[in-house]
Amino acid sequence: MNLVGVQISKQLTQKLTRKPKMPSVIKNPVFTNRVPSVHSVPSVRSKNCTTVPESENPFKLLKWKPKVLKKIPYFLFRYRLFIIILCAMVCLFLFFTKTAKTGMLRRIQRVHCNEKRGVFICNSKYSTGTMIISVSLACRRYIYEINGVPFVRINDFYKTIRIPATANLVIRDARPGCKLSVHRTTSTCALQPYSGIVWITTKKHSQFTMTIDGVQVLEETPVDLIDSKINGEWVAYMFNPEIPLVMPDVQIRGDSSDPIYVYI
Repeated sequence: MNLVGVQISKQLTQKLTRKPKMPSVIKNPVFTNRVPSVHSVPSVRSKNCTTVPESENPFKLLKWKPKVLKKIPYFLFRYRLFIIILCAMVCLFLFFTKTAKTGMLRRIQRVHCNEKRGVFICNSKYSTGTMIISVSLACRRYIYEINGVPFVRINDFYKTIRIPATANLVIRDARPGCKLSVHRTTSTCALQPYSGIVWITTKKHSQFTMTIDGVQVLEETPVDLIDSKINGEWVAYMFNPEIPLVMPDVQIRGDSSDPIYVYI
């Protein structure tokens, strides 16, 4: 009886000291709330199945989805700044190439002019190239100056007048009813080289007296002794003092009251 009582007491002590089993809970990833470790570093799996720390991951700042990143090559992100600059340079090169080809084309544009008090005034946006002036012979005989240049220094004045283009073109002189047309072309031209002094006046003068910087170089000199060219009512006289002049003080006096226009 004592043995039976000892065995029963041992079984009771074992049952009392045994820990109760906790019921098992089904783990659902939706409801699990795991707190990552402080020392853990997220990683990204590369192509060769090796993990790369997030600090070295070039995609950690991108907000695109991983599915999109997988479709775009890696080098496009790594060299994206260089690729953008290269594309911009190519676009600029193509733009300037097209502009240069267009600029080489020879063009002719119409320039509109207005007649005011015997003077033709033409305004345009062109300051390069050549101005081509077409005028009838009846009106040409009244012109003695274009943009401050006397007619004897203009190329082909008696054919088609060509002078360097300017934004403001002034043609002197004109008469009511005279018609002329002005065009601008992209080709260039140059004025005739000259030296000396030119003055233009009417045929009423028969002699001239000229003073340069206080020195009298012509004294009542007949017009037959002076080189000249005629255009209608105007006569251009030319005299070369054979000494280089820099802004000289030139005084010319004739024997008529008609005005004298001096060009140096």
